[in-house]
Amino acid sequence: MITNNYKLVSKALLINEALIAYGDNPNSRKQSWQAEFPQDTECCKCGSEARLAFVVKEEEGDKKFAHTMHQNELAGLGPAWLHDAVAVAIYFCKKCLEPTALYNQA
Repeated sequence: MITNNYKLVSKALLINEALIAYGDNPNSRKQSWQAEFPQDTECCKCGSEARLAFVVKEEEGDKKFAHTMHQNELAGLGPAWLHDAVAVAIYFCKKCLEPTALYNQA
């Protein structure tokens, strides 16, 4: 679904209250609920260096959060799922271009 519900906020894009900050934005690594995301991380496929492409962070004003999409049944030893608002950093490998994601929650 394409929407016109977006605006620029501090050189980042706010779409339906989810913040998208691109890796070349100096503040993109700070768009986290916990510690800053690293500029680079290890590729999940080949172990080479993966570089930050962008970060997506659910904001407090969101009408819908990813954690509401599925039930977290981990406490009952069922399927695990997110329990709170999430920030996700997407990286692409310099060698194989495989995407790698790091995330944290509020």
